[in-house]
Amino acid sequence: MFISRYQRASVSLVSQRYLHRFIKKTSSNGTMALSFSPVYGFLHLPESDVHVEFVHFHPRILAPASETERVKSILMFVPGNPGLVHFYEKFLLHIQEERPNIGVIGIGLTGHSSESKNNGRQFSLPEQVQHKVEAIEHLKATHPDAKFYLAGHSIGSFMIKEVLRIASDRFELARCFLLFPALRHLREQAGAINVLIKPGFRHLVAGIGGFISWTPNVFKRGLVKLFGPKIKDCPGSVERLFSYSTIMNILYLTVTEFHIVRHLDHQTLEKHLDKIVFYYTKDDGWVPIEFFEDVKSRFPKHEHIYLDKHGVKHAFCLEDSKTIAQEVLPFLHDSDKAGLEEPSQQASDPLTSIALLAS
Repeated sequence: MFISRYQRASVSLVSQRYLHRFIKKTSSNGTMALSFSPVYGFLHLPESDVHVEFVHFHPRILAPASETERVKSILMFVPGNPGLVHFYEKFLLHIQEERPNIGVIGIGLTGHSSESKNNGRQFSLPEQVQHKVEAIEHLKATHPDAKFYLAGHSIGSFMIKEVLRIASDRFELARCFLLFPALRHLREQAGAINVLIKPGFRHLVAGIGGFISWTPNVFKRGLVKLFGPKIKDCPGSVERLFSYSTIMNILYLTVTEFHIVRHLDHQTLEKHLDKIVFYYTKDDGWVPIEFFEDVKSRFPKHEHIYLDKHGVKHAFCLEDSKTIAQEVLPFLHDSDKAGLEEPSQQASDPLTSIALLAS
């Protein structure tokens, strides 16, 4: 796996600018900590000949300067549909700041960026899974000794589950996080969206989005404020969805999700169960509590099936990024150094704020 020559140059320049911002800072208690900033770009996956958007915070995650600067652990995150990593910047950044020696990277859904470099192509759920496998292989080639933490949100959890099914022998898995996982019967939860994904409606909705993309940003922000969800953690992200190709990919992926995500893949989950952390919430229109109860009944002895107690909703990245990051952190071990100085203090509190329901 390689970055194209254009992308290699782009990533190099971005990383050089970023390294000036990767500095020590003095915390309120006088100890030294590390300051991270997000870097966005596109990774070329030559096997499928696609470009996927990424966000990372670690200066050596894509291009270590030497063998000693390779990271020992990588957390790769896959978003849910609509698939933009911008929605999860605060979530991933908080994890990176608390675990500075783990290389944290978010890999977006192919074709979902408004800056897509894939010539308007639309990608199905199996294709999205294949691109995630290729991204892992690229990271593995760059950091051959790294162990992997994989995390996914909603349909991103299904993609991670599929990666385990078809490619778990290609990398060392440390832990897998399935956050609000859409693992079964999506169509039944869709409601009116079943109408929007019909071919004629898809083009109509995408056309409206394409038209709005040409309007001033102040107009787009007004629409989001008037009709969109409450957003605290990722302002400006929803406006990025106003693109014909983005909306077509969102809706086409939804179509393939509804055809494929039907029954729980008990066999794959059971095979990797000792590495999987499930996280559900009570107020979830896509993953109702019945799905949580089903997983609990199927795996009654598994200790890491959690139900949120904070009132977090399915789209946690809009308002509760830090809350969910705090639930992931205790499972991430940051003992392996890769040329970075660890902060003198790190979050290591156990999961005390969620309920593990009794079997």
